[in-house]
Amino acid sequence: MRVPVEHARKFVRAAKQLGKSEIVQYYELENAGGAEHWGNATEQQISRMAELSEENRKNHRKPVEIPDKGSFVVGGYLFTKKFSILLDSVDKMAVLEYDLKEKKFEVRSEVKCDFCIKWGDSGI
Repeated sequence: MRVPVEHARKFVRAAKQLGKSEIVQYYELENAGGAEHWGNATEQQISRMAELSEENRKNHRKPVEIPDKGSFVVGGYLFTKKFSILLDSVDKMAVLEYDLKEKKFEVRSEVKCDFCIKWGDSGI
């Protein structure tokens, strides 16, 4: 998700304050961005991002497994191997409580929020 750079910087600072900086990787593309995601990025910046991306893939080969029952705070959308949820706007937040064995999903939001949940490739 693209956010103003100050949001990313605040996130990195908060992670550090919480002792979680080891799980955050942050590389800022100075002067990049705009109407296009990679707008104004130099060839060196794009090359560095490709290197970091490949390094990340090599270091994290084990796929993420989520528990059969739990909750997520969803900002706009969430995709997992077993289900996905899309809120009606990326500007909205919701809490998703789920139980995969029971195929139950509960979505709560402080503002009116429509959503679509899909199980695998078919809608629920």
